[in-house]
Amino acid sequence: MTDGFTLADRIVALLGHFPNGLTDAQIASQLRVVHDQVNSRCRTLADAGILHRDDFGRPVMNSLVAELPRREAARSAAHEWHWEGNVLAELVRYFEMDGWSFLRGDRVMAQRGGRLLHVESRGFPTKKSTSDSKPPHPMEQAESWYADALLKALRLRQDCPDDIVGIGLPDFVCYRELLADTSDTLRAMRIDAYLVRAGGCVEWL
Repeated sequence: MTDGFTLADRIVALLGHFPNGLTDAQIASQLRVVHDQVNSRCRTLADAGILHRDDFGRPVMNSLVAELPRREAARSAAHEWHWEGNVLAELVRYFEMDGWSFLRGDRVMAQRGGRLLHVESRGFPTKKSTSDSKPPHPMEQAESWYADALLKALRLRQDCPDDIVGIGLPDFVCYRELLADTSDTLRAMRIDAYLVRAGGCVEWL
């Protein structure tokens, strides 16, 4: 699931959305990469003065040395609005405005009034690639990413039957079609769907 940017770029862009910082495990979970790779890149970024690694407590928290505005951080890494980090950030803002408190956990996204909310978010693939091989067609990759998000959501529903479970996606026609194709399953399993538009507006389907 590469989008043409280095892992270091993706870490910096992601942390731009979380001024309070994220642990290595949380970054690995959000970017869906190996924990050891995140740990190594974060140490390198810290040595370069880009990140601050707060090891006062455990686990270690990573944060940008100079906090960047949410959209500026994404723009500095050349990410588009539908990049997964931007989609996630808009979902967090949407839920915070609705009274949810964001939890910096690997799976739990927010809580409100004793209820827990879990959302599996995905972006929309670009045509950029760092390899010599022909990248997958964006529509094909988007379908694969949706299938992965749906599987994760189904597992969350099974593990957390009393919690709110949802899928968050950028608003593209192909994602709307996939949601429509699986609407019966989503309803039966009580899985909500949230679409993030280019301007940052979130639609709850």
